[in-house]
Amino acid sequence: MLLIANNLLERTDLEPWLTSLLIEPTARGQGVGQLLIGHCLRYVAAAGYSKLYLHTTEAPDYYRRLGWAEIDQAGKKIVFTMQC
Repeated sequence: MLLIANNLLERTDLEPWLTSLLIEPTARGQGVGQLLIGHCLRYVAAAGYSKLYLHTTEAPDYYRRLGWAEIDQAGKKIVFTMQC
Protein backbone atom coordinates (compact mmCIF):
# COMPACT_ATOMS: atom_id res chain seq x y z
CA MET A 1 0.00 0.00 0.00
CA LEU A 2 1.26 3.44 -0.89
CA LEU A 3 0.23 7.04 -0.31
CA ILE A 4 1.31 9.28 -3.18
CA ALA A 5 0.60 12.80 -4.41
CA ASN A 6 -0.97 11.71 -7.70
CA ASN A 7 -1.93 8.41 -9.26
CA LEU A 8 -4.10 9.41 -12.21
CA LEU A 9 -2.98 11.69 -15.03
CA GLU A 10 -6.60 12.53 -15.83
CA ARG A 11 -7.11 13.96 -12.31
CA THR A 12 -3.94 15.81 -11.33
CA ASP A 13 -6.15 18.24 -9.40
CA LEU A 14 -6.75 15.63 -6.67
CA GLU A 15 -4.34 14.59 -3.91
CA PRO A 16 -3.28 12.51 -2.01
CA TRP A 17 -3.96 9.04 -3.40
CA LEU A 18 -4.09 5.60 -1.87
CA THR A 19 -2.63 3.05 -4.25
CA SER A 20 -1.43 -0.55 -4.37
CA LEU A 21 -3.54 -1.89 -1.53
CA LEU A 22 -2.80 -5.60 -1.80
CA ILE A 23 -3.91 -8.16 0.75
CA GLU A 24 -2.60 -11.72 0.75
CA PRO A 25 -5.50 -13.94 -0.39
CA THR A 26 -5.38 -16.02 2.80
CA ALA A 27 -5.79 -12.82 4.88
CA ARG A 28 -8.76 -11.44 2.95
CA GLY A 29 -12.10 -11.14 4.69
CA GLN A 30 -10.47 -10.53 8.08
CA GLY A 31 -10.58 -6.72 8.08
CA VAL A 32 -6.89 -6.21 7.26
CA GLY A 33 -7.59 -3.92 4.31
CA GLN A 34 -10.05 -1.87 6.32
CA LEU A 35 -7.51 -1.45 9.13
CA LEU A 36 -4.80 -0.33 6.70
CA ILE A 37 -7.16 2.14 5.03
CA GLY A 38 -8.17 3.53 8.43
CA HIS A 39 -4.52 4.07 9.30
CA CYS A 40 -3.98 5.91 6.00
CA LEU A 41 -7.02 8.12 6.55
CA ARG A 42 -5.75 9.14 9.99
CA TYR A 43 -2.26 9.79 8.64
CA VAL A 44 -3.58 11.91 5.77
CA ALA A 45 -5.82 13.89 8.14
CA ALA A 46 -2.86 14.55 10.45
CA ALA A 47 -0.95 15.83 7.41
CA GLY A 48 -3.67 18.43 6.84
CA TYR A 49 -5.75 16.87 4.07
CA SER A 50 -9.51 16.50 4.30
CA LYS A 51 -9.93 13.80 1.62
CA LEU A 52 -8.15 10.76 0.27
CA TYR A 53 -8.56 9.44 -3.29
CA LEU A 54 -8.13 6.14 -5.08
CA HIS A 55 -9.05 4.50 -8.34
CA THR A 56 -9.83 0.90 -9.08
CA THR A 57 -10.91 -1.34 -11.91
CA GLU A 58 -11.04 -4.54 -9.89
CA ALA A 59 -12.72 -3.81 -6.56
CA PRO A 60 -15.26 -0.97 -6.78
CA ASP A 61 -17.85 -2.83 -4.68
CA TYR A 62 -15.31 -3.31 -1.87
CA TYR A 63 -14.71 0.43 -1.60
CA ARG A 64 -18.41 1.23 -1.87
CA ARG A 65 -19.09 -1.13 1.06
CA LEU A 66 -16.48 0.76 3.09
CA GLY A 67 -18.23 4.08 2.39
CA TRP A 68 -16.03 5.49 -0.35
CA ALA A 69 -17.91 7.82 -2.72
CA GLU A 70 -17.57 7.44 -6.48
CA ILE A 71 -16.71 10.82 -8.00
CA ASP A 72 -15.44 10.17 -11.52
CA GLN A 73 -14.54 7.60 -14.13
CA ALA A 74 -11.43 7.68 -16.32
CA GLY A 75 -11.71 4.96 -18.92
CA LYS A 76 -12.26 1.76 -16.95
CA LYS A 77 -10.91 3.33 -13.76
CA ILE A 78 -13.49 4.36 -11.16
CA VAL A 79 -12.31 7.23 -8.96
CA PHE A 80 -13.37 7.29 -5.30
CA THR A 81 -12.92 9.69 -2.40
CA MET A 82 -13.25 9.40 1.35
CA GLN A 83 -13.43 12.14 3.96
CA CYS A 84 -10.56 11.97 6.45
